[in-house]
Amino acid sequence: MAEAEDGNQSWPRRTFSGRPWRVVAAALVLSVLSVLALFLVLLALWRTGVVEAPMVVRDLLGDGPKTLNLVMVMPSDEKRDQFDEGLKLAMDEVNAAGGLAGLPITLKREVEDAYSEDAQLEVVVADTLALADRVSSMKDLLAVTGHWTSATALPASSVYNRRGVLYLSSHARSSRLTNRGFNYIFSLQLNNADTASMMAHYAITEGMRKFVVLGDDTDYGQHTATMFSGWATLGGGDVLFRGSVTSYRRSVDRLLLYFLDNDVFAKDDIDAFFIASSSVQQTAHFIRRARELGLTMPILGPGYIFSSEIVRLVGKDKMKDVAGVSIYDERALTPKARAFVEAYKRTYDKPPDQMAAVGYDAVHLLAHAVAQAGSYDASKLADYLRIMRHEKVFVGATGPLVFNVNGRVTDTQAFIVRHDGTNFHTVASYQKPLDWDPGGLLQRQDYRP
Repeated sequence: MAEAEDGNQSWPRRTFSGRPWRVVAAALVLSVLSVLALFLVLLALWRTGVVEAPMVVRDLLGDGPKTLNLVMVMPSDEKRDQFDEGLKLAMDEVNAAGGLAGLPITLKREVEDAYSEDAQLEVVVADTLALADRVSSMKDLLAVTGHWTSATALPASSVYNRRGVLYLSSHARSSRLTNRGFNYIFSLQLNNADTASMMAHYAITEGMRKFVVLGDDTDYGQHTATMFSGWATLGGGDVLFRGSVTSYRRSVDRLLLYFLDNDVFAKDDIDAFFIASSSVQQTAHFIRRARELGLTMPILGPGYIFSSEIVRLVGKDKMKDVAGVSIYDERALTPKARAFVEAYKRTYDKPPDQMAAVGYDAVHLLAHAVAQAGSYDASKLADYLRIMRHEKVFVGATGPLVFNVNGRVTDTQAFIVRHDGTNFHTVASYQKPLDWDPGGLLQRQDYRP
C-alpha cells in the first residue's frame, strides 16, 4: 500500500459504481408501494365500515357524514326527566332551520345504570369507562351530554377528553369535573361549591341561623354539605347536627325521629334543613316524610331539588318552603326565554323545569358554536366555547351561557327558587362569579370553585 506524503499510511479511495443508487431507488419504490398498499387496505376497510376513516379523509372521498349524532347518556328509569324533552325540542328547531353546517342532528340515547351510593366504586368506574369508550367510537359523533351523577360523569369525562370528544355535562355538579385541565369538557351547571355558598348566603340573609345539614355517603354529598356548613358558620349560623341521611343503613324515619326527640335540641330550634344527596328518590322521600311528621321548616338543597321529578314524588302540597339553586328563572322576559317556554308548553302541554331549559340550551349552544367556528370539529368547537365570552356571547333560555378557560360556566346569573305549595318561584338572584366572600372562605384549602 502506498505511503502518504506525511509518512502515514494512505487509505484506499472508494468509488461509487451506480449499484448503490439502484439499491436506494429500489428501496424508495418499495416504500411507496408499501404505503400505497396500506392505503388501499385502509380504503377497503373504510368502505366496508370495519374501520371508520378520519373525517378529513371521508370528506376527500366524498363520503362525509349525512347526519351528526348527539349522544345523551342517562339511566333508563329517569323517563320523567324533562332534560331529553328540552333536547328534542331544540333539535327539531335546529333541524327545521337547516341543521348544523347543512347536516341534521340525530339524538342517540345510551343507557347507564342508575347506581346507588351502595354500589362498589370500582364497578361504577369500570362500567362507565366501557360505556364512554363505546360512545366515543360512534360514527359521526358531534358531542356527548348527560350522565346522571358525578360518579359516572367524572370517569367518563377522562375517556371523552382522551378521545377528543366534546362533552357537555348537563347534570353533574362536582367541582372536580372542570379542575383537571381537560380540553373537551364543559359543565352546563353551577358546581357544588357555588350552589352551597349561594344557598347558605340566602339562608343567612333570610334570618335562618340554626341548621341541620345532611349529605349522603358520596363524595358529592359530603363535599356539598361541608361547603354549606362552612359558609353558614362564617355567616353567623350554627350547625345543630351534621350527618348522613343514610349512615349505617338507618331509615329516614329513624333519622327524623332523632330530630323530633333528642336531648341536644328541640325540633323548634331548627330553622332549616340542608340536604345534598346524589339520589332524587332519597331526597324526595326525606322531604315527604319530614312534612308528614310535622317538620314544616324550610328544606334547602342544591340545583337538583328544583325538578319536576322531586315535585312528582313528594306532592305539591308537601313542597312548600323547599328551596334550591337554579340557573333558570321562570320569570325571565328575554325573547329567547319566552320563545322557549311557549314552544315547550305547546309541544308537551306543561311548563318546563330547569333541566328542560338546560337541555334546550345545550343544543342551541352547539348550533351557535358550529356557526361561529365554521366547523363541527370537536377541537375547534372546544376552542371557540372558551373564547366565546370575549366575542359573541351565547344567550339561551337560561340566560348568558359562557365558560372560563377550564370549561366552567361563568359570567351568568343564578337564582334561589322556593316552592310556595303550588309552584317554584324565584326569590333571590346572584351573579357568577360571586362578588362576596365573608371571612375569606375562598382561600380555604378545601374550596374548589
